[in-house]
Amino acid sequence: LLGFLVFPFVWCVPEACVTAELATMFPHNSGYVTWVTAAFGPFWGFLEGWLSWLSGVMDNAIYPVLLLQYLVQHWPQLD
Repeated sequence: LLGFLVFPFVWCVPEACVTAELATMFPHNSGYVTWVTAAFGPFWGFLEGWLSWLSGVMDNAIYPVLLLQYLVQHWPQLD
């Protein structure tokens, strides 16, 4: 329970402050890709963009599978 009270202040607030600062320094639509490209070069910027896209695709693809698993628990005839 203490972790739920401490975690937002230890991790989430600094993360939000860093994101807000970088967003004002680089007012472009590409977000993390621009930040990583400026810090580490075009290869790492491309890699960050590609991996972010890939994780988004995989994350969105898993939701229908999870929904079906939950529905099968309540209605076994769906299996």
